[in-house]
Amino acid sequence: KLLASLRSHFGPVSKIVGFKLLSSVSEESLIEVATKQIQDNQTDLCVANDLMEIGASRRIHVVDACGNYKTIAGSTQSVADQMTEIIEVP
Repeated sequence: KLLASLRSHFGPVSKIVGFKLLSSVSEESLIEVATKQIQDNQTDLCVANDLMEIGASRRIHVVDACGNYKTIAGSTQSVADQMTEIIEVP
């Protein structure tokens, strides 16, 4: 997979963020899958969401390698702005 090759290509100083979209799963399962993606692909974060929660408003989880996460909800623009702020923090 492409995601797995990014760390070796860009090195440890790059922040690499994966994305995971599942459908009709529990929040706990979504976080577990996102955490596994981070560990398997040596990424820094994963933006995880459930297809059933995409509509006029959005709800996503920004997950780190330890399984800690921040949930963001709101309009598409609001979620994108908040997600960018989290990702840009060193």
